[in-house]
Amino acid sequence: MRFAFIQLNPTIGDLEGNYKKIASALSSLEDKVDLAILPEMSLLGYPPKDLLERPEFVDAIDKYISKILKLSKKLAVVLGAVRKNTHAGRSLFNSAFFLHNEKICHIHDKMLLPYYDVFDENRYFEPGNTLSVFEFMGKKIALTVCEDIWAKTELLGFAGRYKTDPLSEIKPESIDYLINISASPFSKKKFDGKMKVFSELTQKLKTTLIYVNTVGANDEIVFDGRSFVIDNGKPVKICPAFKEGCFIYDSDKSEIVLPQRTEIEDIYNALILGLSDYCKKTGFRKVIVGLSGGIDSAVTAAIAAAALGSDNVKAIMMPSRFTSDESTKDAMALAENLELELFNLPIEEIFTQFLSVLNPIFENETKEITKENLQARIRGVLLMALSNNFGWLLLSTGNKSEMAVGYTTLYGDLAGGLALISDLYKTEVYRLANFLNRDRGIIPENILKKAPSAELAPNQKDQDTLPEYEILDRILELYLEELKVPKAIIDLGIDSATVRKVVELVDRNEYKRRQAPPGIKISVKAFGYGRRYPIAKSHGIF
Repeated sequence: MRFAFIQLNPTIGDLEGNYKKIASALSSLEDKVDLAILPEMSLLGYPPKDLLERPEFVDAIDKYISKILKLSKKLAVVLGAVRKNTHAGRSLFNSAFFLHNEKICHIHDKMLLPYYDVFDENRYFEPGNTLSVFEFMGKKIALTVCEDIWAKTELLGFAGRYKTDPLSEIKPESIDYLINISASPFSKKKFDGKMKVFSELTQKLKTTLIYVNTVGANDEIVFDGRSFVIDNGKPVKICPAFKEGCFIYDSDKSEIVLPQRTEIEDIYNALILGLSDYCKKTGFRKVIVGLSGGIDSAVTAAIAAAALGSDNVKAIMMPSRFTSDESTKDAMALAENLELELFNLPIEEIFTQFLSVLNPIFENETKEITKENLQARIRGVLLMALSNNFGWLLLSTGNKSEMAVGYTTLYGDLAGGLALISDLYKTEVYRLANFLNRDRGIIPENILKKAPSAELAPNQKDQDTLPEYEILDRILELYLEELKVPKAIIDLGIDSATVRKVVELVDRNEYKRRQAPPGIKISVKAFGYGRRYPIAKSHGIF
């Protein structure tokens, strides 16, 4: 049988635009394949969130399903969409439709509805109650949607999460193909886990898994595509990552296509896709970055140039009395390497004027932290003014380490429309910088070598008040992503006082992160929609 995996990049809510993409793909596949498979919710985009509460939107989905039906005359189609529930329960199902000869031949309603991290499907959908197994071209096919095949896995703590397993009714060798349509978000290390889990699954069921995943980025979430085929425990085809397109698999031909990949390359491509799609789907054509001469703004600017083209990235230098000549030269060298238009807006005069205005109230006793934050906020005001005036999207440059412990200034360097590297720890920022320099020195060597500093006070260094980043990032990873309590982290041999200080900083700065711009999710637990902690809470729970 010849399959087409349509790795679609839909825009949420754009039914007409998504339909045109689907129609174009299907028309190009006529007479080339027997079955074309589209990802989960390919017609409406994932996750549609509260758009599903609008009756007109749901009614329109029905009309577009009818239009796609007419395209199934010359080939069968698996389509991901939603359908109305006419019985008791929530008003919709998250469904896979099997279309053939202009008829809806089979429907599978998603049985397992994820409710963790960025998922909230219980809010909208009623779970299906039976697995859809049918025959096509003499082959028995089980049709599933994303989470339906994750019930028994231990990856990311899934084991025991669900009371039922949709695959439990499948006996070994009883089906020829297990088709799964997905909108599975990207996170680093996840794909390797998928391959391990699903290789074991197909070996157990003695069948072939056809897995088709969406591609693209919607708000914080990136989907990597990377659809694949696993035949009785052995991966035989993996489609390109982070790439929209149609990819054909012929089960009668022995082909093994397993592209090589590295974690840092995945992270880079996820950020590229996350930014380019965010701009495309929100209507921004150009972005603006404040260049400090430091590693974070350098990496942010480099990714932006790669994603959007150098002509669409504007760089702004805003030196103060504390900005070193070294940092100024580094920022200028970076802009030259990336071929960015660079503006210089010194803030010393504004800073002095602000202090003069505030002195009668402060009585010449201005705290150092106030002076530091004031500089960051002046820069934020200038950047937002440029953003407002020219319609440029401001990219904030805070990394995950800084966001975690509150070392970003509200209404200052935290200002922006998108926090591009907010899910990268500081050590990962350096890894990514070295990856960017793999072919040529995009990021000046001095930026990589010098000690990190916000340069908001004389001779200031990050490590004056923070642990070394290797230690800090390890504590943060254990606390934020592995959900370990301080005692468990300390038991691993990390200094007790350091652990407790870091954890307290994380907990006390929830209010800042609540006001931060959305960021691109690349880890299993990013700040934002998928991590929901109260602001007003006890800090001594553990």
